[in-house]
Amino acid sequence: MERWVLIALVLTVAFVPSFISCSCDSGGGDDDDDDDCEPEDVAGSYAVTITWEEESCNEDIVGDSVSGTMTIEQDGKKATVFFQEFGSGTEPEKIFEGTVCEYTITGSKEEDNQIPGEDCSEHRQSTYTLQLDPDAQTLSGEFSGTYIWRGSDCDQHGIPTDEQCSWKRSVGPYTP
Repeated sequence: MERWVLIALVLTVAFVPSFISCSCDSGGGDDDDDDDCEPEDVAGSYAVTITWEEESCNEDIVGDSVSGTMTIEQDGKKATVFFQEFGSGTEPEKIFEGTVCEYTITGSKEEDNQIPGEDCSEHRQSTYTLQLDPDAQTLSGEFSGTYIWRGSDCDQHGIPTDEQCSWKRSVGPYTP
């Protein structure tokens, strides 16, 4: 019995310090993970084209693109990114909120969307990366993620249920 206690004690001493140091390095602690990274000025409006590169559950839209104005509002290390399609006449749509590190904006979000009055909902996880070329004043980047639809009424809308779908869009400078 003493032998097992000794082994347990040795393992505890060996692994607990490494576990504690690992948990502090991965998200535990300060919200300012990029203290050594200074945000550059990325605020402004940029003409972009967004192109569907991948859509596993609707391959018909791969290659489709939309052009418009991407507007970035910045407050220090925080940025909010909006998009408005050229000629749409609508208000700019908020795409994501992210963190600025030098000339790069990164962000992610998780959301649930429900078709009103229906038993059909979507769970979506998205990641966003934008890079500003300060000399050319152009944006490039990638938006990607996964989603899944659930519910008994999704089929009547032609939406596949319980299938994990992935998507990816590229962002590049607008060229007429």
